[in-house]
Amino acid sequence: MNLILSPQTPPTTTTPTTTTPSPPPPPPHHHHPHHHHTITTQHPPSPQPATAVMAARYAFAPALKELRFHFCQTGAASTPLRSFLRKSYPVMKKHNSNTPILMREALGIEPRVFARYELGKEVAQPLTGLSEKEIEEKVAVLAKGRA
Repeated sequence: MNLILSPQTPPTTTTPTTTTPSPPPPPPHHHHPHHHHTITTQHPPSPQPATAVMAARYAFAPALKELRFHFCQTGAASTPLRSFLRKSYPVMKKHNSNTPILMREALGIEPRVFARYELGKEVAQPLTGLSEKEIEEKVAVLAKGRA
């Protein structure tokens, strides 16, 4: 009996193999036994004393519900208050983000600060003739609720 084989590839039986993925190779480690590396971290400069004092000074009392400044945008009497607000507003707002700090500009008015506390109590302080430092002190007293 003659078998005639066709020119096809004979069937092969393969057993399925499962491969487990190998873990990734560890990162290259360039350690030289005689070389020690010192890592230095650069810290931001510590806050200026005035800024640190301002931050502590402007931690508003919980009873303070609103701080409102009234001033003239051009009048000489309001110059110290405008300068104070340019420097101090960002610090006050940063440390008291939930307390409204309002600025009301009106031509020709005298500079004043109003502090509104719990139960609708409001205190107004005139700021005419005061230096920036004196304004800062008055605002700090109001912010602490000791008006």
